[in-house]
Amino acid sequence: MKPTSCPACGAGKVAPRSADGVRFGYKNVPDLRAGPDLRVPTCDRCGEIFVGEEVAKQIDQHMERRYAELVVAKTQLAINRLTPTEVSRRDLERLVGVSAGYLSKLAHEAREPSSPIASVLMLLAEDPARVEELRHLWHDKDRRQAVTSPAKSFGEAERRAERWEREFATCFPKSGGAAGGGLQ
Repeated sequence: MKPTSCPACGAGKVAPRSADGVRFGYKNVPDLRAGPDLRVPTCDRCGEIFVGEEVAKQIDQHMERRYAELVVAKTQLAINRLTPTEVSRRDLERLVGVSAGYLSKLAHEAREPSSPIASVLMLLAEDPARVEELRHLWHDKDRRQAVTSPAKSFGEAERRAERWEREFATCFPKSGGAAGGGLQ
């Protein structure tokens, strides 16, 4: 592309320039940074970026690759922060509902993680006490106890347990339901 005058400011020249450091909202990442290999038509004076159909496709391809790299990196960091000090990989796999060996494959880049699994692992790594809370929440024997055990105070525990019971009852009524009986 030959430099042309900028239609936005009228004083600068528009030519392909590196978009390194420019941040775009992409999927669930509000500020995904473009890399140095992305070149987009940009005014040298006002910085306006001009995106046509072809450039939009290039940006999408570039940002998809950057997004996949970010999801892998954040997943690996979360796994390393959680295992083995907080929980074993196998226990963590059971807890988040993935097959045996899956986290090892993610940690060694043998598999590409999904955004939802990366999000769960990041949340757990940010507050490892949530691992035990999640473990309690998955118990089915005594839902009330499972919800209250990780709470910080008795009042908070009671409020959390009552909210859980209401929500659970809504999802699984004692009569009716899809199978004609719900959970008993």
